[in-house]
Amino acid sequence: WFLLPLTDQPLNRFGHSLTTICLNTIVLYGGMLTLNVSRKDHEWTFHVDNLPDPTNEVWIFDGIEETWENRPPESSVHVQGRAFHSAASFSSDLEREDKADRCQESIFVFGGITRSRDPVFRSPKLLDELWELEYVKERGKDSELKWTQHYQQHHPSWPSGRFLHSAVVLGNRTMLTFGGMLKKRNGGFQRSCLFGP
Repeated sequence: WFLLPLTDQPLNRFGHSLTTICLNTIVLYGGMLTLNVSRKDHEWTFHVDNLPDPTNEVWIFDGIEETWENRPPESSVHVQGRAFHSAASFSSDLEREDKADRCQESIFVFGGITRSRDPVFRSPKLLDELWELEYVKERGKDSELKWTQHYQQHHPSWPSGRFLHSAVVLGNRTMLTFGGMLKKRNGGFQRSCLFGP
């Protein structure tokens, strides 16, 4: 292990996701920037109701240049900040012969928690949203980022909102999620769920 001597980088956070795309690129999304904790008898505790507001920041790490860049994606709608979500990448360029000159991959973000928009009741809110963050990079050009939301929440088999789960994308754009908490208190763990193309 060694520390990278970086000057411009993301603030400390927790509950975020890190996803590798295009071999040498890492995408950091979301998380919470501070933590309200209490210490008693050498034990650290935190309470869900006292968690800070999640951020919707997107940071890109260039593994070749070893630099971070804060990159707000294009989106026609506001993407709420979230934490304890899952993020999994999918490449549509596996068969491209010119993939060294152009890379196009997507990150699928599901679930997590955010803050209620109600100004009085600011308790955490479970999310059942599925977002796709598309990343396109061509040699000699700046990368492009774009959010797209996938709407199927009213489908009978759509997974319920959850956090602290995990996910992976299979080669045919099918995403498997597993586990996670369904409620902020005394929540059970959920079984496997598949998102199909």
